[in-house]
Amino acid sequence: MKESASHPNVIELRRVHTRLGGTQIHEDINMAIRANEVTALVGGSGTGKSTLLRAMLMLLRPTSGSIKVLGQELAAIDDQGLHLLRRRIGMLFQYSALFSGMTILENIAFPFKEHTDLSPKMIRELSCLKLGLVGLAAEVGAKYPSELSGGMRKRAGLARALALDPELLFLDEPTSGLDPVSASALDDLILELQHSLALTVLMVTHDLDSIWKMADRVAMLGRGTLVAFGGLKEVAASPDPLVRSFFHGDRGPKNG
Repeated sequence: MKESASHPNVIELRRVHTRLGGTQIHEDINMAIRANEVTALVGGSGTGKSTLLRAMLMLLRPTSGSIKVLGQELAAIDDQGLHLLRRRIGMLFQYSALFSGMTILENIAFPFKEHTDLSPKMIRELSCLKLGLVGLAAEVGAKYPSELSGGMRKRAGLARALALDPELLFLDEPTSGLDPVSASALDDLILELQHSLALTVLMVTHDLDSIWKMADRVAMLGRGTLVAFGGLKEVAASPDPLVRSFFHGDRGPKNG
């Protein structure tokens, strides 16, 4: 888990073990997520991707081991430190998780109200800027989530995730439920924002097209541990049966 001056480690997991309800989910997970890269966390259903994501988001604690996020050891952080750390992190949930009773602009404004003392006028202006940042028209801000297409809801969720200018962005199945055209457009948008905002991105995904288009590195879970971790082409070329099945099975990409 080396780091360099140009790509310091933003997340570090060392010997992470997780048990839930007596079931071993992870055993001896070691990996580092480097700054300004897109890392895809992949694996079959039931391999613990979401559990590991929740641990990195400070929503659960592993049974043992160390997780550092943006230099902070999560096991040692206090409530104030946790609050400050969460301001530096954005999260796009699989189903956007927008508040149904709020307009899109109110949804985007929510992190500002929770974490800042900005005036209502400034919050509205910043929320409108975030709306435009993800390619949504100003009039979309007055609509409710139920009035938007799936692709537009994903963009609105992304705008909320980016509200506080995070350094680290988590994506949980960002293209899930989208048609291929909308999924490709969302991939392009995320990549554009990742480059322009110097974001570090960790995405959980099953979408092979997204992985080949976006990922710098891939971490693959299986058999309760990390079966492969490294550059995309390096991982895809692994002889491990689980890796080969994922990348080169019947649903694998033709260009892989």
